[in-house]
Amino acid sequence: MNRFRFLSLRLLFPAGPPKRRARPASPSIRKIGGFTLLEVMTVVGVIAIMSSIAIYSINTNLDRIRADTAGRRISIALNYARIRAISENTNYVVQFLSRANPGKNESMSYIRMFADVNKNGTYDSGEASRIEDLPMGIIFDLNGPKDIDNTVVTSSSDRDGIVFTDNKLTFYPRGSTFEKGELYIIPYKNIEDGTDKNRRAVSVERLSGKTIVWVYDIKRLDKGLCAWRLEGE
Repeated sequence: MNRFRFLSLRLLFPAGPPKRRARPASPSIRKIGGFTLLEVMTVVGVIAIMSSIAIYSINTNLDRIRADTAGRRISIALNYARIRAISENTNYVVQFLSRANPGKNESMSYIRMFADVNKNGTYDSGEASRIEDLPMGIIFDLNGPKDIDNTVVTSSSDRDGIVFTDNKLTFYPRGSTFEKGELYIIPYKNIEDGTDKNRRAVSVERLSGKTIVWVYDIKRLDKGLCAWRLEGE
């Protein structure tokens, strides 16, 4: 009987009773090393340098964008006044003004357009009007470079950047104006820096009343050309 039991076990388990599977060994915990003080300081230094470059680039581009925006905004305002003069069959006056002490949210320069119903050239109570502010920090100015005709400006009244009699012009019902003139603008910050690179100008043609936007391009001076060129040229 015992022999039969032994043979039965050998037939069922030729290599002996099954062995328990050993559990896989748990992976060893990897040691993670920290950054050294030198590495941290190096990264901080690189970030500081890149931030300074980015801020300088943003400020430079911001002045250019404001100048471009101001030039187009003036052109749009003049076209608006011209169209209103035609559609309402009345004189429309455009005044170019500056604020001596602008508030926190006020621009330094602005434009007033009004229907000159009584044709006295002055804004009177009751006359339809519209105010168009220039971008913050933009002023009227031509104290330095030549004008769009490549002429040195000597008149003190023109150096304020508003080359119109009494700093205004009138559009008539046919859309024409008897005055030919220009407006010169620049970010006030550029005046403090002593640079002319972001100057812009808007001219108005007599009779047609057409407006043209100009860009002051310093690179043209190196070629002996007038620094002023048409926008988009």
